[in-house]
Amino acid sequence: MFNVLRRKDVLGGLLLVAFGVLGLVLGASLDMGTPLRMGPGFFPRVLSWLLVVLGGATAAQGAAAADAETATRIVWRPLVLITTAVVAFELLIDRAGLIAATVAVVVLGAIGGRDARAAEVGALAAIMAICTAVLFVRVLNLPLPLWGR
Repeated sequence: MFNVLRRKDVLGGLLLVAFGVLGLVLGASLDMGTPLRMGPGFFPRVLSWLLVVLGGATAAQGAAAADAETATRIVWRPLVLITTAVVAFELLIDRAGLIAATVAVVVLGAIGGRDARAAEVGALAAIMAICTAVLFVRVLNLPLPLWGR
C-alpha cells in the first residue's frame, strides 16, 4: 500500500486532486451562474473539477502501472524557481507591466529545468510576451499595463 503511494504518478495525481479540492472550497461562496450567464465562480469551479478528474485519473493510472517510477527525493530547484516565477509575475504585473512580468515568469520557469538554453528561452519569452500582450490587452481589452504604471 505505501509503495503505491510513493509512485510519482500517484503523488502527482493526488497533488492535482488536492489543488482541485482547494479551488472548490475557496470558490464555494462565488455565484456559479449558468453556462449562458456565467457568474464569477463558473470558470474556477469548472477548472477545479477538471483538476480533480485529471488528478484522479493520473493517480489511478499510476497505481495500476506495474513498472511505475517511485519518488526518491524532492528536487528543490524547480520547486523554488517555479514558485518564484509565479510570485515575480504577481509583483511585476502592476509595477513593470505585462511584458516584463511575462518575460520574468518564462525565464524563471525555464531555468527551473536542467536543459534551458539562453537563445531558446529568450525567443520563447519574447514570443510569449507578444502573444500575451496581443491576447489580453488588444483582443480581450483587459486594463493591464504593458510597460508599467
